[in-house]
This record gives sequence, structure tokens and C-alpha cells, in this order.
Amino acid sequence: MDRVLAIFMVVTCMASSAMGATTIYNVMSYGAVGNGRSDDSQVSGNIVAPVKNAWNGNQRNAWIVFASIRGLVVKGKGVFDGQGPSWWPNKPCYNDPAHGVFCKGPTAIIFRRCDGLRLDGFSKINGPGSHILIMATNDVVVSNLRVIAPGDSPNTDGIDISSSKNVRIRNSFIGTGDDCIAISAGSSNIDISGITCGPGHGISIGALGKGGNDIVENVRVRNSTLTRTLTGVRIKTWQGGKGYVRKISFEGIKFVAVDNPIQIDQFYCPLKVNCQNYTSTVAISDVSFRAISGTSTAESVINLMCSQSVGCTNIKLDRVYISSSTPGKKVHASCFNAHGTATHSKPAIKCLLR
Repeated sequence: MDRVLAIFMVVTCMASSAMGATTIYNVMSYGAVGNGRSDDSQVSGNIVAPVKNAWNGNQRNAWIVFASIRGLVVKGKGVFDGQGPSWWPNKPCYNDPAHGVFCKGPTAIIFRRCDGLRLDGFSKINGPGSHILIMATNDVVVSNLRVIAPGDSPNTDGIDISSSKNVRIRNSFIGTGDDCIAISAGSSNIDISGITCGPGHGISIGALGKGGNDIVENVRVRNSTLTRTLTGVRIKTWQGGKGYVRKISFEGIKFVAVDNPIQIDQFYCPLKVNCQNYTSTVAISDVSFRAISGTSTAESVINLMCSQSVGCTNIKLDRVYISSSTPGKKVHASCFNAHGTATHSKPAIKCLLR
């Protein structure tokens, strides 16, 4: 179905006048209904979300949603401002019986079932929660975006990809308080290049295995720079999951003072609640790290921590050179049940099993 489902909740459009002053327009005064059904809103300029206390629509988990549009193009030099500071100190909280209470603001912009999606040139700043979510969509090109929030803003992922295929993300700057890019279950054929990431939590696959049978495959991350991020490139899975992650490539990555540059974590449990050891797991195989260099603030710069019951297989590291951001400080690699090979890399990865 070719139609726009756009939800504007007291959205304002900001434009600069010739005198340099900023004028604020409320699109509700220009015919926007904002009922989640009417295709009535076309806005150019800078779009500003309501602050938390003015959030009064029926859509509680997102600010703007586009759904079931073929060939949607969102392009320009405008800014989507999610007014995140009004949400971050007192986020809505939810109880997860398996993993405890977590708190997260609504996603700023969701693109759902928008095959042929093209996003280019605009900025997305200060999301209440995640900035951009692409889900259940095939054939996506994202280019030249700026996604920005303070490094201490909670759960403000830059771009999340879920249940989507054939996604290309190019030449974008992402600096937030969580993952710059996160790839979730059901996603395949993802190509990421030319990303400048930081602050944030790096570029992540997962977390997978929290429920159901999670699959991610054919992901390529290349020619990107991560600066002062909490992690660099990583794969993370919950204990007790099912499914697989395979055919993953990280290549041409540069790290600048990154805390945990290379990481496979199959014991992911961020809230440290009910962190049990299970025999079932998301199987990880065919993962390569090539032509990677840079510095780390940590001593353990490569961490390949795989499931106790099902080890990671065919892990390859080649020309990986990571040193300490503190001159003269030694660094090392750590592994658990990880199988593969390492060539021309420093520090030596002697813990990798064949």
C-alpha cells in the first residue's frame, strides 16, 4: 500500500527568517490532523517534538511513524529535534520478567514496511530514546545523515535495524549515548561504510536471543572510524537464545581511544538481573576482523567470550593492530571457547582455539 502514516504529536516546524530570527510554526494549525490515519502532513524545515509534559497523543512508543510506503524519500538539510533532555532524567520504565526493569523514552522516527526507503542529508538530534528505527523493510539506502545526542543520554541509539534486508548505510556521522548502529534479529545483507561514530557504544549486532529464534547474516562493516566509544565493533547475545549469527565482516576500522574495541559477548546481561547460565545459545560463525587498527583505553582490547556449550567457529583476525591510548601500557586479548585463526595481529591472540 502506497500511503504515508505520519504521526505528528504537537510537532512544530522551525524556519529562520531573513533577519536571522527563528520562527516556530505549529503544523496542527496548517491542517495536520495527527490521528495516525490521515495522509495530511507535508513539512519542510526543522521539526521539533513536544517536550515530555506536552506529549498527549495515543502513540506512546514513537514520535513520528512512516508505515507501508513504497519508495519513500526523506531528503534535505532540515533537523528533526526530539527534545530528549525533557525525557532523559525521568524516562518511562517497563518491567521485563526475565531481565528486570528497564527505562527508555519513545523512539523518535520509525520506518516500518517502507520498501525502497531512501534517507539522505538531514540531521536527527536529541531523541527521547532511539533516534531512527528501520524495521520490516527491504532495499534501504541511508546516506549523509547526522545523528547527535550527548554521550551520557540514555538509550539514544543512532540507527536501529530490525527484520530488514538489503540495507546500505553510507557516509554518516553518528554520536549518541548508545549504539551508533545496532542490527537486530531478522536482518540480512547489511552494508555499512564511511561511518564516523562517537560518542556512543559503537556498532553492534544484537543483543540477540532474548526471545524466539534470532537470525542475522551477511553483514559488512567497513571503512569507519570510532572515537572514544564504550565499545567498538561487537556481537552480543543473551544466554538461552536460539538461532545464529553468521557471515559477518568488520574491515578497515580505525579506533581512537575506544574502551572495548573488538568484542563477542555471549553472556550479555546489562542489568545484572537473573543472569543465568543456559545451555542453548545463538550460534556464532564465520566472523572476520581485517585491517583494523587504533588505540584503546582498556587493557583487554580483544574479547571473544563465546558460549560455554556452543563455541564460536571460524573466527578470523588478520592485520589487527590495537595499542593502548596510554603510551607504554601493555594490552592483551581474552577468549573463551572461541575457535579460529589470527594472523599478523598485535596483541597476540594466543587464546583463540583452532
